[in-house]
Amino acid sequence: MKKILFMLHLPPPVHGVSQINTIIKNSTIINNNLECDYINIATASDINDLGTQRIGKYLQIIKLIMSMFKHLISKKYDLIYITPSIPGIGFYKDSIFIILGKIFKKKIICHLHIQGFKKDAESTLKKKYYLSVFNGVKVVHLAESLYKDIETLVDKNNVYFIANGIIPVDNSELNKKLDSNSNKFEILFLSNMIEFKGPFLLLEALSNLLDRYNDIHITFIGKWQDEEFKRKFLDYVIEHSLEKYISVLGGIYGSDKNQYFRNANTFILPTRFEAFPLVLLEAMEFSLPVISTNEGAIPDIIDNNSTGFIIEKNNSLELIEKIEILINNKLLQKSLGENARKKFEENYSSNIMEQKVYDTIMKVITDE
Repeated sequence: MKKILFMLHLPPPVHGVSQINTIIKNSTIINNNLECDYINIATASDINDLGTQRIGKYLQIIKLIMSMFKHLISKKYDLIYITPSIPGIGFYKDSIFIILGKIFKKKIICHLHIQGFKKDAESTLKKKYYLSVFNGVKVVHLAESLYKDIETLVDKNNVYFIANGIIPVDNSELNKKLDSNSNKFEILFLSNMIEFKGPFLLLEALSNLLDRYNDIHITFIGKWQDEEFKRKFLDYVIEHSLEKYISVLGGIYGSDKNQYFRNANTFILPTRFEAFPLVLLEAMEFSLPVISTNEGAIPDIIDNNSTGFIIEKNNSLELIEKIEILINNKLLQKSLGENARKKFEENYSSNIMEQKVYDTIMKVITDE
């Protein structure tokens, strides 16, 4: 049985990458067919701690390097599987593990979950560093549309594409409906409450739509990341008398989210920066038409005019237009949702992703 050392960002904090890594860590497909060891390389204690620098983190990094070193001298691994952090300081920290793996002459898979390398590599010095780190390493990325972010750093022959997947919800949960006012058009936003995710753009769209429709309600679910943005958001709500048209519920996780997906008519994520948002898969699983932007791999996930709508970033008029289309056409709303559900089942369950991860590992190990 092949021996694999997985070096993953695991919760806490809970975010898209840590959720996917947890699925990999708990995968029956992977653990039943490979001899696996796992090291949690996360150094942030919560979402607000991501990207920060403090002495405690540097001590953690030293401990992680020592832990990896002990693993490498105690067992002959066939491959090291690493999910590095975002471009910049986070990646530089995690690249230490890639370099150590190279020193031990191990095959390495680097599974990327984010974009931003192209911009960070505009610096000649940084580009040289990225090139040296990725040299001799196989890379997994989330979609072919994201390859352009690393095309100057990694040869495409060394890249595999594996879409994220999520653990399917039990059918009884999917089919259970809560009592609700069927005349109200319910919009769901579920992501961290950060300005670039688009909650304020959605709020402005609501203010405009209320001139013509008074039966709209938006539920905002997500943890606040910035007190200044929180004040801006809530001040706008009060200034435009939107209190009865919105609910702001904070962070809700796991199966507790299901009731909000069930009760929604559509899911909207008007984000300005993204790679592969898992929340879109969750919405599709609940047969919701999705409105989101032409950012990252989102156009790979959403088939425009088939499972939802793709809009330009920061385009409030286009967002308003697509919401109005759904409000005024319940048959289209149902059709888009059904198509979304079908695409989820065919492409985005965790079992599909796990099998592709396992197959890729075996291919990299066996290829000379």
